[in-house]
Amino acid sequence: MMDLIFMAKITIKEPKGIDVSKSSLLIDQNNARHTSNISINNPIKAITNEGLGYVRQNNNSLIEKVVSIFQIGESEEMLVVAGDAQKYWEIFTPVSDDGYLAQCFSHFIYLNKIYMYVGQINLTTFEYDKYEIQVKNFDNQLLDRFGAKGSGNVEFNGQIANIWIDSDKIYVADSRNGRVQKLDLDGTYDTQWAVEGITGVQVYDGKVYECSYAYSGDYVSMPFYIHSLTGTLINSFTATSTRCFTINNDIIFLGCIGENINKYSLAGVYQGTIITPHGDSSGITSWNNILYTSNPETEFNISKFNITTGEEIFSYGTLGYTGAINQFYYPSALRVFLYNGSYRLWIADVYNGLIKTIL
Repeated sequence: MMDLIFMAKITIKEPKGIDVSKSSLLIDQNNARHTSNISINNPIKAITNEGLGYVRQNNNSLIEKVVSIFQIGESEEMLVVAGDAQKYWEIFTPVSDDGYLAQCFSHFIYLNKIYMYVGQINLTTFEYDKYEIQVKNFDNQLLDRFGAKGSGNVEFNGQIANIWIDSDKIYVADSRNGRVQKLDLDGTYDTQWAVEGITGVQVYDGKVYECSYAYSGDYVSMPFYIHSLTGTLINSFTATSTRCFTINNDIIFLGCIGENINKYSLAGVYQGTIITPHGDSSGITSWNNILYTSNPETEFNISKFNITTGEEIFSYGTLGYTGAINQFYYPSALRVFLYNGSYRLWIADVYNGLIKTIL
């Protein structure tokens, strides 16, 4: 069996009553929505997982066993997944102390470790009493943890936060403290610099880029900053209040308030807008020619866009409070990292207290 997911979007007249256990389900590859080993499926409602038949690709001899069939929303469209789909999604959890619930707001994969920016809610007062960085391996075992709530060195404050790792240094967008903190991988303090309203940080081509957000929630303009690796201001420009951004091929994509993504050159020149029909973005990332965004407040889903044309390829997910891969309760930070030989999308499912990784 080939190491791939075969995904075909088809129409079934009675999707809730589909039964292919007694015969093969034959789907030509021409009808496939996407065929790749980096696909993301749309598991809105599972129909069945056993006895699903097979997929035939372009009438050739290659036969793939169907492993999942999903209904897309309430429509008659079905998404068929075939191939070796074992371990194509996994879930990781931050560590909760006694009497607390841990939530991961941002994450980064580096040297085969998962670095999580974590806030812990006191289950008695329902206040965030703790902020820290937890480090886990791919077996979900805690390796290290450092940080506390506060405004001192290696102390953090705020849920709208972000981390980035480059050249063995952790850059923390310490939002409520209005600064970037630069740390060693073991949490040893290096340096810091002020960035008012900071919500996102990324190292790109030897520079540190930072976006900022107006906590009043108004549709106002806020600075976007560029610093050296030691905190010297290189440039800044005015942009819409922004909670997240990503850089791809020298273009900055800002997830702005108001259901759009604004594009800028590295010098701050406006390059156009991508309309996101699912609400404000709390997370955004890119990989190759794909842009991913998370909508945490209205539709609780993840969207996938063509980064060149701005066309939405599809969105998936719904509000839910379980570990199901298609349910989210405030999906936030997004990343694409190599894991088990494949590039996967890593999603911070904040209020469910999970990180979900999907191929």
